[in-house]
Amino acid sequence: MLDGLYIRTPSNDHDWSRFEALNFSTFFASMPPYEKLTEKQFRKQHKELLARYSPRFHSDRGAVLIAANDQHDYLGHNWLGAQTDFFTGANLPWVFDLTVMPEFRGQGVGRFLMDDCVFRVRTLGFKMIGLQVMAHNIDAERFYQRYGFFPKAHSMVMKLGGS
Repeated sequence: MLDGLYIRTPSNDHDWSRFEALNFSTFFASMPPYEKLTEKQFRKQHKELLARYSPRFHSDRGAVLIAANDQHDYLGHNWLGAQTDFFTGANLPWVFDLTVMPEFRGQGVGRFLMDDCVFRVRTLGFKMIGLQVMAHNIDAERFYQRYGFFPKAHSMVMKLGGS
């Protein structure tokens, strides 16, 4: 693990730009091949998603927590918010995006972000935390399973033939 890691919140436009760029790249890569939009199409969609949901514009949408090092480099982030359970109505802490900059992957930054996340959620008295992993993202699924995450539901789709 890298030395001198700490958590901070976005403090300027540069931080938010890095969050938005890394979030775009993660979300774009997360699309299943059969649903793939062009980069131009997804840029438009992503801009609308951020306008509607980003903590940058809506403080009630959670927080972005940045992993940084002693040089204050942006190593990655955790977008932590809440989801309401469809069946129980319970408010559940939710990881919307936990991503590490490519050049810092495999160095414990993701683990550091997740450890911080679990600590924050426990401190608030919650007993569970949720997230979504796309079915084809096996590496992310394994990462979260090592923490004790387990499947709660399986979303399914069916491709219909024809035009």
